[in-house]
Amino acid sequence: MGQLTAEREISVGVVGCGHWGPNHVRVFSSLPGSKVAAVADPDVRRLESSRQSHPAACRFTDYRELLAQESLDAIVVATPTRTHYEIARAALEAGKHVLVEKPLCLTAQEGEALVRLARETGVVLMVGQVFLFHNGIVKLKEFLESGEVGKLYYIGSTRTNLGPIRQDVNAVYDLESLVPEATGELRVTPQTLIDLFNSGTAYVQVTTVLNPTGELRGTIVPTDIDIVP
Repeated sequence: MGQLTAEREISVGVVGCGHWGPNHVRVFSSLPGSKVAAVADPDVRRLESSRQSHPAACRFTDYRELLAQESLDAIVVATPTRTHYEIARAALEAGKHVLVEKPLCLTAQEGEALVRLARETGVVLMVGQVFLFHNGIVKLKEFLESGEVGKLYYIGSTRTNLGPIRQDVNAVYDLESLVPEATGELRVTPQTLIDLFNSGTAYVQVTTVLNPTGELRGTIVPTDIDIVP
């Protein structure tokens, strides 16, 4: 698989037609230079629902059949998190560029393995970190870099919409990945999050500050709310 260019239309396959999958189908179908050529989901009802809005796309109940389509350039993985590694690995091995919804995998080891595989096969592996491209976040970054507000010591934000209640991962996996997108690199290691997960903590408060030397640091404070089985 060579590098993608703007000279031809990019053919995209979407695996997963649950909550986020239909959004990817809609957006890639509307973008100039790309088309959704195939979708896959084990739920036949979801596949039939997608047929109404995108009748030209091929449909499969087995994602492996989708990956076998040589005409596809890129794959979107919008499935439960526990399946991300298996599907993304298969797509990379098939020579497809891959966009995976967050979180990339359940473990750092799986994520590192996918990164190595993408480099070996010469394709793009990308995580769906939407805040990287959020107009509000981009504008805030421009505002801060302009120096108009002077030296920054503290910045705070409030999420007013928690979105759907996820059954495949807890709040740490779902929401923590948004924090580095909006605030930059934090001094919070993956092991910190794993320890929180193992302790049964489902909700965390993240505080990010610039210390007197201008270094960005972050701390995670767990609450007493436990994960609901």
